[in-house]
Amino acid sequence: SFSSSFSLSRQNGPSIMITNSSIGDPIDEHYSLGVATKLGSLYEEGNVNVTMKRNSGSNSNSNSRRNSAKGLTPQPKRNPFIGSTQVATFLSFKSFSMPRPSRSYSIDSMLSTREHHDAHKNLSPLAKLFAVLFGHKEEDKFSHVKEKYKSICYGSVYQDMDSPLSHYFISSGHNSYLSGNQITSKSGSTPIAIALCDKCRVIELDVWNGRNEPKVVHGRTMTRSKKFSYCVRILKKYAFSFSEYPLILTLEIHCNKENRLKMAEILNEHLGDLIVRHEESKNWKSYPSPSQLKNRILIRAKRSTGESQNLTRKITKHIKMRRGSQADDDVVGIAKLEPLFELISIPNIKYNSNMSPEAEPSSSSKGESSFEDLQQQPELAIKYTQSHLLRTYPSGMRFDSSNYDPNIAWSFGSQLVALNWQTPGPQMWVYKGMFQDNGGCGYIKKPNWMLEEDVKIPYELAEPKFILNVKVLSVRHLNGKTIRERTVQINIYGAPKDIYSEKTSSIRAYDCGTWDQEFVFKLRCPELAVLLFTLTSGAQDKHSGHAAIHLHNLHQGQFRLLLLNQKGLRYRGSKKHLSLIVELKIHQATLSQIKN
Repeated sequence: SFSSSFSLSRQNGPSIMITNSSIGDPIDEHYSLGVATKLGSLYEEGNVNVTMKRNSGSNSNSNSRRNSAKGLTPQPKRNPFIGSTQVATFLSFKSFSMPRPSRSYSIDSMLSTREHHDAHKNLSPLAKLFAVLFGHKEEDKFSHVKEKYKSICYGSVYQDMDSPLSHYFISSGHNSYLSGNQITSKSGSTPIAIALCDKCRVIELDVWNGRNEPKVVHGRTMTRSKKFSYCVRILKKYAFSFSEYPLILTLEIHCNKENRLKMAEILNEHLGDLIVRHEESKNWKSYPSPSQLKNRILIRAKRSTGESQNLTRKITKHIKMRRGSQADDDVVGIAKLEPLFELISIPNIKYNSNMSPEAEPSSSSKGESSFEDLQQQPELAIKYTQSHLLRTYPSGMRFDSSNYDPNIAWSFGSQLVALNWQTPGPQMWVYKGMFQDNGGCGYIKKPNWMLEEDVKIPYELAEPKFILNVKVLSVRHLNGKTIRERTVQINIYGAPKDIYSEKTSSIRAYDCGTWDQEFVFKLRCPELAVLLFTLTSGAQDKHSGHAAIHLHNLHQGQFRLLLLNQKGLRYRGSKKHLSLIVELKIHQATLSQIKN
């Protein structure tokens, strides 16, 4: 029963009047319903004033007179855009927010601020308003994501950033395009944007053959796909929003030759000179430093597929039968068969712990199932990672996108410890706590002992070398509605012999609470350790906030730790100042302390 004529006005501003005389037309009725639904949402939120004009045939006045005659109480004011035929439609759009131009409120001026003005210039007034309400620029879609992560302060970069790339732990993601589990979730650009805004510096894309162009999808599962070009555009948009240090794009290529050519075209079109190409990397004796690669993108992948390997093998056999300089020309021709492989600066090869440090810088991958073998001889893996990159990733049996303990992989030198970014939990909190250090740039310098020629692993020592004193003093700004049981869980995630778990006593608190309890931990390798505080509430230990601290170069004294929600973001509203007061001290262990 909504009218075909209504107006939208802003406070202290001009109005936009939309009139649609042919409400009976199916197309116009559809547009009117869509616009009315949107305006209804804005009306509910108090963002606009809406003036309705009933149709001449409306029986609203007669209904009012009939109710008055019967002595019925008038109904309270309600949203005029909600009717029995559109309630469900309205609810699905409730979070919509109207674009707010800075100077003018006319529809034409709103469209003139967009890149697609020419496409809308011949539209009717109603269609123009519909374009304003529904038409969003693609790159503005994730502006809210950037705002969330801007509020997290990481300080500034203070570590040496002039060493080879292989001398750093690098914040890395696994299947960065997935929004949920590994079997049925949606592939999209939102998880990529979130990971980049959260300082992730290694993005992984699985690329398969698509109908018109390559697609990004977790192969041989029921996950939904996304166009490769769309993912690359989002990658470019957010690659250096929060960190200027190099971004590594890991590609798992499952495409035929036609789609590999399209991949090369897409990467060249959107990333262009940002890419470090094989022509530039083929003369590297060791990896350049993060400082040398600022605002550059390195592509990490195999330089050949099964199809191209067979082709290369056949042509190479033919070349061996020939003589002279013509053979060299043919070898060059083979390289030009695959333009995509010319964009790869970090070749991914099979792991070989005995590879010479003088060999061309390369990269290898090891799954979670290989961790036990790598831990048996950590010296070999650590020596390998002094010159080459090693990526670790979750087990294929983690269908729910759960994560492993990243400290296990860090302990044998793996630089690219890939986690499922979409899954919150202690492992992800510890991971983010580690990379909050060094200004949150996504790069953490390895401990010095991992870079020495004669590797001596400190966590294999019989006795600890350091003592960490942790005193939990109090919690502030709980802003709870009821008095509840409050507990703080203290965990240390570190090298194999530096793993601890303690818990404070339970107190009943509403807004503030005090424990004043002290705990002592003996550490062998604090450079790899992360201290995690988790505030829990109620009998079931419900998560109320957490804070994680990398113990490397820890300052001693009292700290006010701002607690984060499960997604690793600051709380908003009444809990935005929720914090834990602690006192931390770390020092060399004396002989008496070791014995005790």
